[in-house]
Amino acid sequence: MREEISTKKKMYLDVFTGKSDYIPLAVKVDTKIAPDKMYNDWAGLLDPQKAIDTFMKRDHLSMQVDSDWIPVIESNFLYYLVPSIFGAEVAKTISGDAGFKPFIRDIRETEGMELNVFGEAYEKVVAHIKYLRANVIEGVTVNMPRFLSTLDAGVLFRGGGFYEDILMEPELSSKFMDKVNEVTIKFIKALKVVTDEDTNSQVTIRGVNFPGIRLTGDCIVNLSPKMIKEIMFGVYDRFADEIGPVMLHYCTGGSAYPASAGHVITTLLDCPSVECVDNWHGYRSAFDEKGTGLMQNKISICTDLPPEEVGNVEKLMTENPFFSEVPRKGGRGIAATVTVDGVDEGKRLYDKWVNYFVKHNMR
Repeated sequence: MREEISTKKKMYLDVFTGKSDYIPLAVKVDTKIAPDKMYNDWAGLLDPQKAIDTFMKRDHLSMQVDSDWIPVIESNFLYYLVPSIFGAEVAKTISGDAGFKPFIRDIRETEGMELNVFGEAYEKVVAHIKYLRANVIEGVTVNMPRFLSTLDAGVLFRGGGFYEDILMEPELSSKFMDKVNEVTIKFIKALKVVTDEDTNSQVTIRGVNFPGIRLTGDCIVNLSPKMIKEIMFGVYDRFADEIGPVMLHYCTGGSAYPASAGHVITTLLDCPSVECVDNWHGYRSAFDEKGTGLMQNKISICTDLPPEEVGNVEKLMTENPFFSEVPRKGGRGIAATVTVDGVDEGKRLYDKWVNYFVKHNMR
């Protein structure tokens, strides 16, 4: 099983570094259990066995398909480690999930903050990860919690007022973001040792192996191209310098949710530190209605595909210019995920997918 995971990891690294024509396909079987169910209460967050139980209920069928998906379980702490260091207290969100209310009333409160990075919260996460590693079934990779991009952390801590801070108090905002960067990078480096994960790659929550670090950055869609360049490029450069290239996740679910995202990827083309964009709404949603930037060949894409497109792989690969006209080997890698209703359907689609790439000497 270790050999199989190592083989999959290398396959993904080849894809994301432009050494392969193959498009890995992760097949997920929908068991109708929402991933967020494991995060619905603070007690659940602190219970690693609950994470294992939820994983087994939600993902055991996906493991039976034996696709390119790397089974991965993460610490339930999700985004809570860094906020807790800055003094956040857990609260229930409107949807009933565990979260944090904005707790910094004024950006000036962040001046002179003394932060105990490796304190009680960190030790709880370490204990959580060690329990997972000791008790999860063979063949499942244990990941560290997901980490927020710095802008998202600022908005989580301060609320929407942080956008105003960026404009009205740029120096204080920049210093605060530097602190968040520093804390986040320290945690990532330390937890890579705990999870025994490669220092220069990460198995993400999607179950792909990326040669760098995945950051959640939904709030970027609310910035103009000019602000993205001025505020965020430096953040991504720092993560790239200290850990590795950035895979940036941001939601792209249409013009109203959370905001129009078409300008983001075209702006990121000017940032050498961002090498992949990951969203849950399909690659088309990352671009505007005109498809501006659709044929770019710099930034790799992690995308969901509908079963009907996966099932007609030859048409997809020969008639869709996103797949047929932009080189992957020596260009832009693509990693795909498809969600199906059952194991048999998953196996059938995966076999058909792989056979196409083998037939055309691309795997």
